[in-house]
Amino acid sequence: MHTETGCEKDLRRVRQFDGVPDLACFTEQLHYNLEPVVLRNSCFDWQPVREWSPERLEGKLADQMLRISSSASGYFPDTGSTCREKLSGRAFFERLKDEAAGRSPRYSYLDGSETFFNLGGESSSALVALEPEARPPRAVLSPFLVKSALWIGGGGVHSGLHYDGNGCNNFNVQVCGRKSIILLSPKYIDRLSMLSPDKFAHLGHFSGLSLDRDDMAGHPAFSELTLYHAVLDPGDVLFIPALWFHAVTSLEAFNANVNFWTLPDSTYLTPLLKDLVT
Repeated sequence: MHTETGCEKDLRRVRQFDGVPDLACFTEQLHYNLEPVVLRNSCFDWQPVREWSPERLEGKLADQMLRISSSASGYFPDTGSTCREKLSGRAFFERLKDEAAGRSPRYSYLDGSETFFNLGGESSSALVALEPEARPPRAVLSPFLVKSALWIGGGGVHSGLHYDGNGCNNFNVQVCGRKSIILLSPKYIDRLSMLSPDKFAHLGHFSGLSLDRDDMAGHPAFSELTLYHAVLDPGDVLFIPALWFHAVTSLEAFNANVNFWTLPDSTYLTPLLKDLVT
């Protein structure tokens, strides 16, 4: 099984705050350091963290049609086996149970296609029953919300190294389960063998390199890069600055989180970041 944590000795721990930091302190971190930050246990009292068990989510979504991705490897993007389909919430959660019990050869996940809020388009009708409970928590330290979306998956699901193509900051709120994240500054983009959008439609923001220990050993360039690492527990928030690369691995049998994307302050973006979003 793929695991980023096999190379922890090569990783730098993401800076952490306990709870929700003073806004001025956080803003200084955001504006002048442009590095990821973990807000540890900052959403322990947020309703989704308190109440969104797998059973409750299944009950709320059972009759809704959801856009689901699946692959034979659990890796996204697995260009050879990934498929997308619409399933009822009931069928999706039954599939997750089968996968956890070893009764399915594929890994399924709700990949953020279903949104609570989308400034640039319509929100998903499938999440109407959950939307009132998923309003931005106090730890989303920005008034400029662009989009929020729900992610659900099982153990073994992991994403490749990528940046969020909307060019926004990401407040990633962990609701259920635990996950491991590796992060990398966008200044290294020229070394990351990015996938060609001409060959892989909609995947041009993904690196073609793997973060497996053996694969990293075969790419000497990795020894020159500064990789950051964090593990999130329920109630934690990871702030991912706009266009930072990240790779995510689900560490438990059930994983749910909500992403809140907010507008970055372009005054503090480097020329490279501005080139990527314009």
